Amino acid sequence: MASSQQSWQSIASSKQGRRWSLVPEKWRLSERYPLGSNVMNVPGTCGILTATEIEITSPDAVQILSLIADGTYSSESVTVAFCKRAAIAQQLTNCLTEIYFEEAIERAKMLDAQRRASPEKTLGPLFGLPISIKDSFNIKGSDSTIGFGSYANKPSHETGKLPELLLDLGAVIHCKTNIPQTMMTFDSDNNVWGRTLNPHNTAFTAGGSSSGEGALVAMAGSAIGIGADIGGSIRIPGHFNGVHGLKPTSNIVPFSGQAFPIHPGMPIFAPSAGPLARSMRDCRFFVQVILEAGAWTRDATCAHISWTPNDSEIQSRKLRIGFVKDDGILTPTPPVQRSLQEAADKLEAAGHIIVPIKLPQVAEIMTAVREFFTMDGLKFTRAQIEASENRLDVILALVSSHTSLPHDQSKHLNYAVLWNYLDYPGISIPCGTVKSTDSVSGAAKYGAIDEEVYASYTGPVQYAGIPVSIQLIGLKQDDVRFVLAAELIDRRTISSYDFLPIPHVSARIRWTSCTG
Repeated sequence: MASSQQSWQSIASSKQGRRWSLVPEKWRLSERYPLGSNVMNVPGTCGILTATEIEITSPDAVQILSLIADGTYSSESVTVAFCKRAAIAQQLTNCLTEIYFEEAIERAKMLDAQRRASPEKTLGPLFGLPISIKDSFNIKGSDSTIGFGSYANKPSHETGKLPELLLDLGAVIHCKTNIPQTMMTFDSDNNVWGRTLNPHNTAFTAGGSSSGEGALVAMAGSAIGIGADIGGSIRIPGHFNGVHGLKPTSNIVPFSGQAFPIHPGMPIFAPSAGPLARSMRDCRFFVQVILEAGAWTRDATCAHISWTPNDSEIQSRKLRIGFVKDDGILTPTPPVQRSLQEAADKLEAAGHIIVPIKLPQVAEIMTAVREFFTMDGLKFTRAQIEASENRLDVILALVSSHTSLPHDQSKHLNYAVLWNYLDYPGISIPCGTVKSTDSVSGAAKYGAIDEEVYASYTGPVQYAGIPVSIQLIGLKQDDVRFVLAAELIDRRTISSYDFLPIPHVSARIRWTSCTG
């Protein structure tokens, strides 16, 4: 246990030294890349990964599961490939905290042995899939420092409900990922592990608070990453790093068993756990697996919501989509404004019904956000917004008024936290990067703060290659229809991913079959 006299600097040095020792020498980069580099292609060109390992880590999680299920790849080969890629991502972006490479490979070998011994047994739906988790989730015998030196060298006594469920479903957890100190900011720095960098431009922030997950998943160092969202902490890293980030309604996915820097009883918004992934169908599949597994049987705080196939009718019709161009407080900067309008135009061209809406009381909501207002005020605001929704299937809006910014500049992120206040599900969906045509303009409309935030965008030269996303929002506890609608929108109008059918894998497994 850390001495009360031990400085945070010595704690950080010890923790970081141990982390480095867990990266095999053969997986260490020989070249260094200056701040401001785009390092997205380094894993494929540095020579550490074999051609087969590059192939293994290229598809989305659903396709990887299909390739494991049909015997194309073993769990071990997939796990080794992702561990190597995570090690490379760590050296380039500082995205990891606790490393479990050795344990993950041993678990993968065990899963392969179980499969060989009982080939007729139904595989868990996440069988052999490498998954990373945010540092706050407890793993028995491992620290959850969340960036605090005082939390170091105090290993958890039990594994949190969500990691436990993922393991029971066949997943392989190979690492934990970095966060900003307190998990209450949208940057990515802390005293224990240091700063996570954005792989698209390492002079820019990876966002927060699921910073490491955003960077790691962007670099394909994890098939799926698990984050937590209380004010945008999944969707903002998704937006900043160019990956999908899903915040479900609270109490859909198990959340308990985490380190959290808030005293019991302190009022907060209902938090959510959810995936960061490289495709919308991965996010949809994650929700399906968790619900079919009966999350409420593992975590008493989870709502009893089932995956209902009848909800798939939403994918066979035209959608009514609310369109929020801005929130009346922060003017979207040129790249995000363009991307949002392009998404709306594509959806309308595909035959969906676009319904422009203006969000009421946003200023009052943001005051309540800052002051943690009472639930009575929340109910009133929700009623006002619901009255304006016009029987919408989803709402199309922004994740943030801006893209990722240079380090330590992220401030006002109204567009994400608004939906936490209402406890609506939301997802960030990447739709490209800053274009050379995204010129600077003096179009801020809403006062001094807006002008300051708007001026953070200095033009397409500095911001070249920085990802841009849109956000979709659904209704509370309507998550099944929401992810199905989001999948339809992503697949037909936004994403360029070459989709394959989701393999038929049952979540109804024997709970002991994947954990030994």
